[in-house]
Amino acid sequence: MVFPTRKARFLTFLSSFNEKLLRKNLITITPLDICVTPSLKDGWISGITDGEGCFTCSLLSNSSGYRFRYILTQKWEANKFVLEHIINIFSEYLVEGSVVTHSVNDVWEIRINGVKNCKGLFTYFDEYSLITKKKDSYLKWKLLHSRLSKIKYSLYHSTLSLPPPYFLFKFNICIKSWLSLYRFGLFYYWSFGLIVFGFPGFIFIF
Repeated sequence: MVFPTRKARFLTFLSSFNEKLLRKNLITITPLDICVTPSLKDGWISGITDGEGCFTCSLLSNSSGYRFRYILTQKWEANKFVLEHIINIFSEYLVEGSVVTHSVNDVWEIRINGVKNCKGLFTYFDEYSLITKKKDSYLKWKLLHSRLSKIKYSLYHSTLSLPPPYFLFKFNICIKSWLSLYRFGLFYYWSFGLIVFGFPGFIFIF
C-alpha cells in the first residue's frame, strides 16, 4: 500500500475478514505494517495517473497566454506526503512542480507547469506506458508539446526585432490562436501546412 488512507481501509477490511476466520478456527492473516513509497523504477505512478491524473493544455480567458500541465489529484491531507515524494523523485528528470490545495476541501494535487518543464515527464511515461484511455490523452498532449516547442522557436526568431512588450504580446497571441485551431479540430490541416493566419505586420504559415 502507498496511500495511508487506502491502507487504513484495507486494514478495516482485513480485520473483518480475520474475525470470520477466527469463528471458523482458521489461521488469521497478519498484515505488513509498512507503507511503500513510489519510485521511477516501476509503473505505480503511471497506474495512479491512469486513474486520477490528467494532461492538460488550457487557454486563459483573461490574457493571451495558456497553461500546459500535468496534474495528479488525491483526497485527504494524510496522503499529501506521497504527492510531495513524487515531486521530489521527478526532479531526477529536471522536472519542477508543487503540491497545492484544490478548490474542493481537503483535496490536494500535483501541478507541473510549462512546456519546457513537462518535457522531462516523457522519460517516465514513455517507459511505463499508460493503459487506459488516458494513454490517448497523453499521446495527444505529447504531440501538442512537440508542436508548441517548434512554434515557440519559430515565432521567437521571427519577432526578435520587436520591442520586448510588443514581442511578448505577439508571441503569446500567436500561440493562443494556434491552440484555438487545435481545440476546434483544425490541427489536422495545420499539420499539413494548410492553415494561414496573420496579425498586423505578421503572417504565419505552418
